Amino acid sequence: MALSSGPLGGLAGDLKPYTHACSLRDVESNVDPAQFEHFVELLRQGSAGALRVAAASRLLQREAHKTSTLAKAALGAATSILDDPDGTPGMLAKRETQRYAIAWWNRYFRDLTKYEPKRIRARRRIADATAAKEAAEAKLLELESIDKDEFRKRLTDQQQDVQQRETDLETNTYLTLKMKLAAAEAANDQKWAAKYREMLDDYWHKRELEQVSIAEAKKDLQEQQRFLTRLPQELKTQERRAKNASRRLENAEKSLGYIRGHLEEMTSEVPLKPTNPSEKLPKARCHRIGKTPAEAGIPEGLLLYVWGRSRPHAPRQRRGDFLCSAESSWPCDGVGVK
Repeated sequence: MALSSGPLGGLAGDLKPYTHACSLRDVESNVDPAQFEHFVELLRQGSAGALRVAAASRLLQREAHKTSTLAKAALGAATSILDDPDGTPGMLAKRETQRYAIAWWNRYFRDLTKYEPKRIRARRRIADATAAKEAAEAKLLELESIDKDEFRKRLTDQQQDVQQRETDLETNTYLTLKMKLAAAEAANDQKWAAKYREMLDDYWHKRELEQVSIAEAKKDLQEQQRFLTRLPQELKTQERRAKNASRRLENAEKSLGYIRGHLEEMTSEVPLKPTNPSEKLPKARCHRIGKTPAEAGIPEGLLLYVWGRSRPHAPRQRRGDFLCSAESSWPCDGVGVK
């Protein structure tokens, strides 16, 4: 192969353009460009292989860690199974209580968001219905307390009084009062003369005020007469309103009673009781109450027979025994029986 030379020869390994700066290099370079590129490719592939090896090692490390974790978990599960298949009674009770507590608080907050707004609206309806019922009953009592005969008698007296005032207003005109005053002064009757002078003092203004007062009294008498005529119908209307208000109050109270939600459990004395309380099950003489669901359909005698046959020479010691119930006569206090 030809030696690389020229102005670009240095890129392929030739140092001829730079020999003026290197006094120890007087001969031309014999580097082959193809061999140099092959060497560079080998270096690149080697670095890529090293990266792949590093990635594979990290993957193996991760898998080893996962395998060790699974092995530890399996060992722990096997240890717990060998120690007690069903768990200790204390663990079971604690787990059950925690599970119930979580469910209780979940229902509590769900109740706050779902049912409490409904209860607030129901209480508002109850308050409105109660106020309407009280107002209607008070109005009804007020109407029922009215004595119609006494009301008519008082109305008649007021009508006669207004008629008398109208008669006096028509009789005591200005000229009539002047004549009466002159007659009283001629008769030297000072009492009536003073009275007539008082009536004549600012006569027209007093007459206008009296006319307005008589008109208002007449209007009031008309309203009272209309009320007396409408009283039976008003009584029926108020009775109907009171009955409707009472019905609305009952419906509002019923609707509040229907919104039960979590209210009973919130007001209970023991909120974190077990999900299967002992008062709902037969009283068992063992650590664990009742049976597991898998054993619920199996006869107890068969279970006891299988348990005794499987361990003929071993002491009958039980841990967290679930084979006992209210009808069992076997001792369940964990003491060996021979």
